[in-house]
Amino acid sequence: YRNLINLDITDDYSMGFAADAGFRAGICVSFNFYDLDLDTETPLRIHPFTVMDGTMKDYLKLTNQQAVDFAVKLSNEVKAVGGVFSTLWHNETYSETGRWIGWREVYSQILENAISLK
Repeated sequence: YRNLINLDITDDYSMGFAADAGFRAGICVSFNFYDLDLDTETPLRIHPFTVMDGTMKDYLKLTNQQAVDFAVKLSNEVKAVGGVFSTLWHNETYSETGRWIGWREVYSQILENAISLK
């Protein structure tokens, strides 16, 4: 993270698990990175994500509907504690080609659910 700070980057959205969903930082809200070596809070804001498209498809081997159900359950849990439900999606997921056929709809359903929780 020091490299990001040295480049004056103020926000990072890359913290999360690849092989599983969940709360890599143990929480579902953003926070300022604390540099343990320097014993100081930095200006870099970390926005951890809860689940990634490839996690559901490749690691958890979920069908399209199972992925929707899984992400909806996670988003409901995050809402229950007042957290922020963040996901990570790759450009190819929206392509509707090859292994990603139907995943544009998966994303749409997850997004619709998240919006309804506002």
